[in-house]
Amino acid sequence: MVLKLLKLVLQHNDWSKYLQEFPGSKYIIINSLPLPSKDTIQALVKLETSNKDLMKTILKKIKEHSRTKNVEVLNTYSAKNHTMAIFKVITNYKGSITEQIINYNSNHDHKVLTYQEYGKNGLEYWSILIYNRYINDFVHILNEHAEIISFNSFDGDLILNHYFKYSLTPYESYVLKVAYKLGYFEWPKKATSEDIAKILNISKSTFTQILRNALRKIIAKELLLYNDFS
Repeated sequence: MVLKLLKLVLQHNDWSKYLQEFPGSKYIIINSLPLPSKDTIQALVKLETSNKDLMKTILKKIKEHSRTKNVEVLNTYSAKNHTMAIFKVITNYKGSITEQIINYNSNHDHKVLTYQEYGKNGLEYWSILIYNRYINDFVHILNEHAEIISFNSFDGDLILNHYFKYSLTPYESYVLKVAYKLGYFEWPKKATSEDIAKILNISKSTFTQILRNALRKIIAKELLLYNDFS
């Protein structure tokens, strides 16, 4: 069977619809844990918008949505014309897109291998790795629970090859973690390139090259997963 990356754009009764009131705001589901027995999904979300007041308004609307059970803000960051929040949200499992995916897997021997969600302008963008012969049936089922705006499929093996191509090596990951922990990415920096290179026992130019390669891979992978589905 041929593996495909299915990219869906949809809208349904979820807090993500509120973002259509706030153009330019967007979110990414970092991680989600469905608990069908408790009728809940616990998700870790990164939400980005233009300012603090707008962030407060959006979070308030998310808390007020009928499917939302709890919202806990874990961290916030603000700079000029940009505010970001990391928060945990607990929502109803029943009626969710995640429920449809899990139910489909239960009935079709786990033909959906993985999925990822991000959203903006009131729309949800789903990337779903699925076998080709099941795409039309799967989309038909989803269409009973959500309004599907568009969907396209791409060569899954090619996507996976690109994805692993941009995965960090163990050493790149280590260097990145050291730089992060020592405050290299903070402003102002708590550690310079020379400081970190000395700790790693490598030259400044080698550190800079490793860091550049690692960041290039991370950016390329983000663009691969979270593009505009064009």
